[in-house]
Amino acid sequence: MSRITLFAVIAVASVFCFASACNPLSEADDVTIPTIEPKLVLNAYLIPQNDVQKIFVATSLPLNYDLTDYYKSLSGYTEVWRLSERGVLPNATVHFTDLDNNVTITPTFDKEMLTYNFAKTDMAIREGGQYEVSVEYKDYPSIRERFVVPVCTKPEVDCADEGVATLVRIHAEKEPARYFYIHMLLRPKEAQDPPTHLQEFTYFVSSATSINGAITVRRRTVSVLDQLFNESRYELYSVHLFELDERTYLYFTALERNMQVQNNPFATPSLLRNYVENGFGIAAGVIDHGEILP
Repeated sequence: MSRITLFAVIAVASVFCFASACNPLSEADDVTIPTIEPKLVLNAYLIPQNDVQKIFVATSLPLNYDLTDYYKSLSGYTEVWRLSERGVLPNATVHFTDLDNNVTITPTFDKEMLTYNFAKTDMAIREGGQYEVSVEYKDYPSIRERFVVPVCTKPEVDCADEGVATLVRIHAEKEPARYFYIHMLLRPKEAQDPPTHLQEFTYFVSSATSINGAITVRRRTVSVLDQLFNESRYELYSVHLFELDERTYLYFTALERNMQVQNNPFATPSLLRNYVENGFGIAAGVIDHGEILP
C-alpha cells in the first residue's frame, strides 16, 4: 500500500470515528427544559426614621415562560420599560399590618418610585414592633411575611484620615452580634462646596470582625501615582450608617458575593438567600443611625 493510500485510509477512519463520537450529542439535542412558573418578588425595608415607607413588588421573569399577559397589563403606563425591565407589578394587592395593634392599611402604588408607599401618618413604624406584609396578584401564589423591627442604640463612630486611606471605626463589641450597612461618600480635595463629583462606596459589616471593641473599614484614597508624591486626591465627605438584623445582613452579603462572581468563570458560585415563602426576596426592619460628617 502506497503512502498516499495509507494517509487516505487514516483520514477516512478519523472522520468516521469523529462522526461516531458526535452521534450521542445529536441524540441529546432534544432535551426538554421544564417551564419555570413566575413568582412574586418582595423587597420591603421598613425604617422607623423615615416619613415614607416603600415596598417593592415585582414578578420574577423566567426565560422560558410566556409573560405576554404581564406585558399587556403595563400598556396603560408611560415609560413601560421602567416597569418591565424589573418586572414591577403596579396592580398587585398589598396589605401591611401592625400585628401589635391589629391594624391593616393598603399602601398605594407610586408611578415615580415604582413602589407601594405609605406615610408615617398612615402608620408609624416602631422599633421592636411586629409587622406583616401580604401580597396577592392574579393566580400567583400569594405571599405573607412577618418581621420584627430591631431595637438598636446608635454606636459611637470615629472617622480618620491616614493620608493614603480613610478609616471609619464603629465601636461595637463582638457580643451581642450587630450588623451594619455603611454608605460612604468621598470628595476630591479642595473641591468647591457643594462638590459636583463624589465617589460612592458601600459596605456590609458584622461585629464578628470587631477588634479591640471596634469594627474598622479602610478605604484607599490615593492612586499608585499619587502615592509617589504622598498626595491624597480624595477625602471623606460623609458616612451614612444603618443597622440590620442578622437575616437582612446575610441576604445582602450573599447578593453582594453573587454579583462579584457572576462574571468570573473561575470563581466559586455564590448561592442567594431567600426569606419569602412561595416567592423571592425579604421583608425586614432597618434602623437609620443617620449621617456622620467628618
